[in-house]
Amino acid sequence: MQHNQTLKTLDGIAPLVMATNYYKSKLKKTDKEILLDKVNIVTNSIIKGNRKNWLLPYFEPVPLSTDILQEQLGRNYKQILSLLIDLKLVETDNRYLTTSTANKLSKTHGKDIAPKSKSYGFTSKAKAMQIVKTGIITNRVIKKILVAKSNDLNKYLKDKDVHNKIINNLTQLTFTIDSLKDALRIANVHEPQELKHREDCFNGLQELNTITTVKGLKSSNSFFYNAENKTGRVYNYYNNIPKEYRKHLRHQDGTQLVEIDLKNSQPLLLTLLLFEAVTGQANDTINTNTNTSKNVSIIRWFEANKKAIIKEIAPTKTDYNDLLKELDGLIENVSTGKFYEQLRYAAILQDLPAEMDYKVLKMSVLKCIFSYANTELSEMERVINYRYPYLLKFMRYIKLNRNHKEVSHLAQIYESSIFIDKTFNNLDNNTFAIPLHDSIICKVQDLDKIKTLVNNAITETFRLNATTTSKLLTTTYYA
Repeated sequence: MQHNQTLKTLDGIAPLVMATNYYKSKLKKTDKEILLDKVNIVTNSIIKGNRKNWLLPYFEPVPLSTDILQEQLGRNYKQILSLLIDLKLVETDNRYLTTSTANKLSKTHGKDIAPKSKSYGFTSKAKAMQIVKTGIITNRVIKKILVAKSNDLNKYLKDKDVHNKIINNLTQLTFTIDSLKDALRIANVHEPQELKHREDCFNGLQELNTITTVKGLKSSNSFFYNAENKTGRVYNYYNNIPKEYRKHLRHQDGTQLVEIDLKNSQPLLLTLLLFEAVTGQANDTINTNTNTSKNVSIIRWFEANKKAIIKEIAPTKTDYNDLLKELDGLIENVSTGKFYEQLRYAAILQDLPAEMDYKVLKMSVLKCIFSYANTELSEMERVINYRYPYLLKFMRYIKLNRNHKEVSHLAQIYESSIFIDKTFNNLDNNTFAIPLHDSIICKVQDLDKIKTLVNNAITETFRLNATTTSKLLTTTYYA
């Protein structure tokens, strides 16, 4: 059976598994090979769940549902997981919430509580190893993987309004760099892991260059597509390629592409949501009936609690006036790129030179947005509190009264509403475009039309004037 399917795993894991009694108890060669394949499926799942990190030391645990584990590993999936745990390569939090228990808790507490699968992550021992690609040994596992990929993609292809169109448009992209040497030169990175990441991305793009049909995507070794039900965000392979590579994408007919994106999207969207709360006006422009924006409970909660939020974070008239001043400065600083400059200055004043590097600073801010609200402020929270105290109070209020994840969920729901519901959905079928989280790619000749749609979507969503909205977008022409 000819195939090009590979899995990402840990270098040296096979000898460790082969030395176990569980492996030795398998009498047939095929059973031993299937066991090695299944071990690699687990490691591949954890690696896939950390696509954004790509640096192994920073990998985090990922939820693996029982249904998916049973589908891919079979009825003995618990033994596979126990084997990896006994080898001290994988660890679990052992925390999960069944659907029935989640429903009961939702009724008791009067808010949506979602079911939770156990999370599995690499141990420090595993993180000291290297990630490698390995071929799949057995035809049985190859068939399972191909069937699972096809089923996943078919699920999205049924949605003719959004996902079918996006997936078909993705087949029309071409990466214009032909040699790895040129790709690495453009990447301008030197760390071994960064170079390996760029090399993997280059190889994936070369593979996708050969695929021009949706059918081809189903057997692609690189391609993936997933829509996040809680936020409406769409994830696919092109989201994860380095920005310097993305600039070398073209349409297959040779047309130059252009990207329209929000400046500093996460801080910007949270600033605009704080502005929303200050206005206190009802917002019925978020469509909760589409495949995006599924987490309606956080939207309803936010709508119902705007006044309560402002009363809590700015209880006095002086506080309220200070909040308005901060908001004016925030919108200006985020739109002009001064947001991180201001935080860098605040970090210096608090003797935090490690936060001076722009990339580290930005990652720290995003981590702060996504993290728990502990009683004691973290270093980055103290930096934000020094410069933008009401923005921090706003984020912490949501985390403490809802869930720490729902700060980013709320921002991403508005993001997908702007770029998918109100922009991509309003394009005719003959207009090529691909939404990528906080941006949208289109052909150069369609720039004005699509930029107008994005501007209108932001203006409608946050009731901003056209002058302010125009400052929030940036345009990048691809090579």
